[in-house]
Amino acid sequence: KKKPDQFVNLKMFHKDSPIALILGGGFLTKTLIENCKKKKIKFHIIAIEESFNSNFGTPNLKLNINNIANVFKYLNKNKIYQVIFLGKIYKKKLIDIRPNFLTLYYLIRIFFFYNSGDGKLLNKVIDIFNEKNIKVLDPRPFLKNNLSNKNKNNITRFKNNFSLKKIKKYYLLAKEFGEKDLGQAVIISNNKVLLTEDQNGTDYLISKFKSQNIKTVSWLVKVAKPYQDLRVDLPTIGPTTIRNMLRSGIQGLIVEEGKTFIEDPELTFRLIKKNKIFFYAV
Repeated sequence: KKKPDQFVNLKMFHKDSPIALILGGGFLTKTLIENCKKKKIKFHIIAIEESFNSNFGTPNLKLNINNIANVFKYLNKNKIYQVIFLGKIYKKKLIDIRPNFLTLYYLIRIFFFYNSGDGKLLNKVIDIFNEKNIKVLDPRPFLKNNLSNKNKNNITRFKNNFSLKKIKKYYLLAKEFGEKDLGQAVIISNNKVLLTEDQNGTDYLISKFKSQNIKTVSWLVKVAKPYQDLRVDLPTIGPTTIRNMLRSGIQGLIVEEGKTFIEDPELTFRLIKKNKIFFYAV
């Protein structure tokens, strides 16, 4: 059964209580911090050391994968009962982790999910937070200006090249791949999936496509996995995505409306327009 969209069903967070921002890498983490400051939301930054850019904000707590379970001590000490997860976190192999005792306990709990897809693993992590009565908030209400929407669709400029029927087909092919919980993005050409995303991410997928020197019209399709919890790990694109597409010769980009984050939307869509990239949010 498909999970409901938590953004639609979200109850308002407690404004008078602090939020812990548990942050990995990526420019969106800076945007989230800035937006919380503008809205005068009380927040603590819990940074994942291997990923978070400390130029974006001064962490109240730094953690790494070896001591990541210390987050619960910090939340309890500071009486924080709501958190937001955002940003890319580098996932180490289990054999490379040297956990402290508390982290070892939780690694044992998630052991059978760790090498599954990220969707299953993150769902298990959220279950653990729920057990401790810590609410995991959907970051989208805090990043509304960074959500994809149909207003930027430019199909009218490409109506002789692309059809709604083809767009829908490619969207469904990406969703079908997402059911395997291996990644969120695919590259499609000639109505077939040529390449699929793995743990190395979308940029690596695009560079892999470039190395194959394919000349046919190709599309990058990036969508949320059908059964993932939408409070974590939503698909993200940005200027780097567009520049990599240009270098690789990918002409079209399909994303999911309201379920895709866009880093620096102004620059992203300026690059799309300038370089005549097809864009469509389904």
